[in-house]
Amino acid sequence: MTVPPGNSISTFAYIGSLPIQRVHSGVQWRQGPCFLVDDILSSQIILAMYVAGPNYIGSFQAVCVDPINDIFAPLYPEDRIIFGLHPASFFETTLSQFKKLYSKNDAKLIAKQ
Repeated sequence: MTVPPGNSISTFAYIGSLPIQRVHSGVQWRQGPCFLVDDILSSQIILAMYVAGPNYIGSFQAVCVDPINDIFAPLYPEDRIIFGLHPASFFETTLSQFKKLYSKNDAKLIAKQ
C-alpha cells in the first residue's frame, strides 16, 4: 500500500486477548518480542528473527549473519522500527496492591480494559 506524502494511516491493534475475550485463567503464557516495522521484510529477515527466538532482546541491529566468520549486521534500518515490545519481566499483583500503585481514575480506566 502506498500513502501519498504528508498523509498517514491510523493503526489500532491489540497485543494479547481482546477485552471481550478475556477470562480468568490459571495458565501463564510468555510474550516474545513484538515489532511493528515500516518496511516489507524478506523471508531471510523473517528466518533470522525466528532463529533469534523468543528470548532475543534487541532491535535486530547486530545480528550474526555469518556464524563462521563472526560477521554481525543489521537486519533492517533502525529508523524503520515503529514499535518494539520486549517483555523481559513480569509481575503478579492483587487488587489491593493495584489500587496502591495507581490513582483512582487510572485504576478505573485500566479495569475497563
